[in-house]
Amino acid sequence: MSDRDPPVQVSSELPDIIASAVKQAVDDSRGLGLTWSLRMATALTAVPLTIIYDGDTSTSNAISMIGSIDPNQRVYALLIPPSGNFIVGTNETTLSRGLIGANTTNNGIVVSTPVGGAETAVPSASWDSEPRYEFIHNRIYRVDMDGFAIESSGAATVSLIRVRKGAATTTGTQLGLKELFHPAGFGGFTQSFSYRTYFKNTTGQTVQSKLSLTINGVVGAGIWQLYGGNEDQLKMVVNDCGWVSDNATFASLLATI
Repeated sequence: MSDRDPPVQVSSELPDIIASAVKQAVDDSRGLGLTWSLRMATALTAVPLTIIYDGDTSTSNAISMIGSIDPNQRVYALLIPPSGNFIVGTNETTLSRGLIGANTTNNGIVVSTPVGGAETAVPSASWDSEPRYEFIHNRIYRVDMDGFAIESSGAATVSLIRVRKGAATTTGTQLGLKELFHPAGFGGFTQSFSYRTYFKNTTGQTVQSKLSLTINGVVGAGIWQLYGGNEDQLKMVVNDCGWVSDNATFASLLATI
């Protein structure tokens, strides 16, 4: 005979009992406002460590569970009432600098103003690429725009080229404005242009938006057009240039998306 203890008999109802107890504990914690929440935030100061959650206007103290955190670093923070805020990860991709996307087209003439040059946007359907950009809070962005413009009359004229927030719009927030001079005698000819403009996001949250490129005439009475071809696409190339706090004086002069 074996002197081992007999096997323990486990009730078949035990899993259901455990599941019921866990559900009750979760329900009780919710009733007390003790739910956990994982949210994106931006670190504001390192000592003491403070953060601001995306979409919030007030700051919060935090404890890092992953080591030192730099100001302006994007983080994942776990909100556990009533204990506090705990940083459990970082979103390193938001710290990268460089190209984040581009509007491009080589479809020839893609937009024409009415006679007199009322502001007109490149239609969404005319772009070969029209991404929805993600603009991170507290970052500076650069748009490089170039291509060809055409003026119909042949007189000395002036047009304005704008970058606006939103798709194919002439009323979205103006992010950049440039002036293009068309010399006399060039009516109907393509004239290349290349401009650069900067803006920032200091809204307190990530902004997702497409961008518009528009043209309108301000001196003259002709028709103004934008053109992109295989030799030189019409394009807006968007770059992430760094933190607002690292370039505070420059950033103070920029439009906000």
